Amino acid sequence: TDVAREAADMVIADDNFATIVEAVREGRAIWRNIQKFIFFLLSSNAGLLAAVFAVSFFTNLPPLTPLMILWINLVTNGLPALALGIDVPDPTQMREPPRRSTAGLLSARDWLGMAAVGVWMGGAAMIAYVAPMHADETVSGWQAGSHGRAMAFSLLALSPLFHAFNCRSATASIFKLRPILPLALVGAVAVSAGIHLTAVLIPSLRPVFRTFSMNAQEWTLLVVLSFSIVPAIEILKAIGRLFGASEVVEAAPVSLRGGGGAREGKNASKSA
Repeated sequence: TDVAREAADMVIADDNFATIVEAVREGRAIWRNIQKFIFFLLSSNAGLLAAVFAVSFFTNLPPLTPLMILWINLVTNGLPALALGIDVPDPTQMREPPRRSTAGLLSARDWLGMAAVGVWMGGAAMIAYVAPMHADETVSGWQAGSHGRAMAFSLLALSPLFHAFNCRSATASIFKLRPILPLALVGAVAVSAGIHLTAVLIPSLRPVFRTFSMNAQEWTLLVVLSFSIVPAIEILKAIGRLFGASEVVEAAPVSLRGGGGAREGKNASKSA
């Protein structure tokens, strides 16, 4: 009846239970992708924030320029975040109970994960900062610091590209997800890396971004430090699985009530 339709939170147009299942699956996939999008951007910026904060305590290390910070945020992080927003749904998401309608988008585990990523990326950036000083002691402190800033700039631009693959799941290993290399994310990472490397490798653009040419040893160190975020987060995920952590949140009670030509799924649309 019309009264039942007005009172219901959810109206099903047919009597096929598969319609409910598909709706819940799609809703959970959208919810997860929003989480991935936000977690990636916040955790990557946590690393940038940690690096900027740490460098402020050293007078011999030049800080990142505003152009560098804008470049990292707008150019290199944007495309991977959009790719995570359309990531392939996790097939295990339908094994979870419904969420409470009052549950937040990010849990305490997510905030702790952001802090861990920030500390790791910030520490890697500081290593990149000081590496030129120890590699060539004949170079003046400020010049070596400027060279280190250029390396830290590239690290903070490239490390989030590796980290994007970590963000596909909060607990599952990236090697167990299918597909392991989603086309959209791989394409976004490749384009972002190409744009950044263009700004670093073209000599005429180096004065704009205040970068320098790097030798093979420096590039190797840069790639290793950038990639290190992947095994670091994999270890944290393994520890979480060992102690029983999962992506399931507190379950919400679900009640279905019939009424004439409509069925009401109380809290179903909110907590799915």
